[in-house]
Amino acid sequence: MSSKIIIGVDLGGTKIMTGTMSPDGKVPGTPVKVQTGGAEPVGRNIKRITNSVELSLSNIGLSIADVMGIGIGATGPLDIDGGVILECPQLPTMNFFPLRKTIEDFISGAGVSKIFKSISVADKSSLDVFHLAVKGDEQALQTWKEFGADLAVPLSWSINMIDPDIVVIGGSITSAYNFFKISMEEILKKWICPGPSQKTKIVPAESGDFAGFIGAACLVIGNN
Repeated sequence: MSSKIIIGVDLGGTKIMTGTMSPDGKVPGTPVKVQTGGAEPVGRNIKRITNSVELSLSNIGLSIADVMGIGIGATGPLDIDGGVILECPQLPTMNFFPLRKTIEDFISGAGVSKIFKSISVADKSSLDVFHLAVKGDEQALQTWKEFGADLAVPLSWSINMIDPDIVVIGGSITSAYNFFKISMEEILKKWICPGPSQKTKIVPAESGDFAGFIGAACLVIGNN
């Protein structure tokens, strides 16, 4: 079997079917089928999708590091260009849900807030969760631990694809780096290919929250 595999996710109104396919069109293993929680919070369905992806890979002895790409086919109507589910009666909680922004939503400040709410049922900003973690709040510490694990997934995809020498994590989220560093590194060790895992460094930006506008300003320098 090729060391690279493609993931296909069929997101329907009653079921989520996830399977693997080789570049030549062969389907190894058995696809994973789980029930869709049409009226449940969107985060639960996203979790079902990610869990089914992991299980479909483990069924054939592969990991996320072996994935070439993931395609999602969702019940409609859809905005194909924008990657958005429109008004879908079968998935009411996912109406106008931006599938393409899912990763960003889960590894940003908004993602931290969502994780904390799923644990504590309280609405807190990522800054609030950071301050609670500093005070030793167990729910806040668990939130950052889960955030680190979530962040490791897209990081591993990127590292395996472009093989960088260093990955710099910027933005205000870097203030909490020490709270999510360990869980992030644990997941990365499982999913990064052997080569990059030995050399790629992951560090917080020295400029911290200033990294965004400094990077934008550098675009001007680069064009002159």
